[in-house]
Amino acid sequence: MAKKSKNKDFKKYLNFIIPAMIVILSVILFSSYQNNSSSITRGEEGEKSSLSLFEEDNSCKYNKGENCLNAPSKCVCKNNQICSPERIKSDNLGCYTIVCGDSYKDEGETSETCCIDAGCSNGLVCDANLNKCVKPECPFDCCINDLKYQNKFCSQYYTCDGHQHSCEPDDSDNDAFPDYLEIEMGTDRFDSDTDGDSVLDGYDNHPLHEYLPRIYSYDWRYGKEWLIFTKKFEFDISVSEDVVSSYEKMPKDKLISREDIQLKEVAQIMEQLANAEGYNDADKLMMVISFSRSFSYDYAKRDFDKPLPDWANFPMETIVKEEGLCADSAVMATALLREMGYDTYYLSGPCYDYSSYHAIVGIALVNGITLDGSERYATHNGKKYYYVDATSSDYGGNLFYSTTSKDDFGTTFCPMNEFIVRDNY
Repeated sequence: MAKKSKNKDFKKYLNFIIPAMIVILSVILFSSYQNNSSSITRGEEGEKSSLSLFEEDNSCKYNKGENCLNAPSKCVCKNNQICSPERIKSDNLGCYTIVCGDSYKDEGETSETCCIDAGCSNGLVCDANLNKCVKPECPFDCCINDLKYQNKFCSQYYTCDGHQHSCEPDDSDNDAFPDYLEIEMGTDRFDSDTDGDSVLDGYDNHPLHEYLPRIYSYDWRYGKEWLIFTKKFEFDISVSEDVVSSYEKMPKDKLISREDIQLKEVAQIMEQLANAEGYNDADKLMMVISFSRSFSYDYAKRDFDKPLPDWANFPMETIVKEEGLCADSAVMATALLREMGYDTYYLSGPCYDYSSYHAIVGIALVNGITLDGSERYATHNGKKYYYVDATSSDYGGNLFYSTTSKDDFGTTFCPMNEFIVRDNY
């Protein structure tokens, strides 16, 4: 019997495998195009022009660590600025605007022009209220008649605080930026947000103008898309660097109830993504919980010993960082769901014992959820708020973040059932 030609067999193999590879590659390319075209981009997209191989990009890449010190030809400071990346209030380029009273003695600052920074000589002390050097025998922080204090009137833009025996700076617009500094800086002392970027002047690194937005990108999965594959969601959002830096400075007294236009924008994006899929209230809820679970666990804060809310993130702070503790995730998810119209509360309680506590979201029953009686809940003002865990856990009890489903409604991995509503945040 004649042997078959190996070349013929190889050609038959090629005739089969090449068309199959073409089909597979076409499917992959089409899926990639569909995913890219379905993502929603919000805010300013920034410059996206691509440079050819022969063109030089002279823009300052501050996102990659370039600044006026290590890349002076590209990161150029303004005429009224100095290059000082190490200073806290330097901008993205490492440039700093000199201000009297910033605790730095800069060129041109003397005891006559700025004794607050330059100090005084000849045995005099600096009166911070007046920015003048005065004799030390007259206490420079007194403003009322007292046996220990001489009488002294407060200077302009200060008011006497009888309890503190001192002249305290006025803050006409309650923006944490005293009037005398607003006059020096050139901001409006009767407008709490001079540049209109949603950041109070006192927490704004650049209160005279909105500054350098950055694009933050997100992707996570929820729900079935095809066979065993889950649906991938994506969006971008543009957030000013002044907004991001302000979260670290503001007092943590209104974590959930504070108005935040950036969080409202994220809520609108979530609504658009869910509506595009035809989701009901239940799927929309769980899509947001999956978004929360896509973030990383902040191990650096795990052993922080301050009580909530001193160390907790604002909702957008967690979103920008894409990490946090269970409390950060619960605060963020509660606030975001409220913006989307859900009746939610922040819940916390002991997890495995009274030495370990956990934070979750409590939410009133929503359309699309069928109860089987096993769901756990906390009661507040006569209403049931069912457990929804913005984090998940492995079998060892360690937190990690993952996708979720409607089966997670009314559950948490903590076996104890003593979670209560915390409505003062």
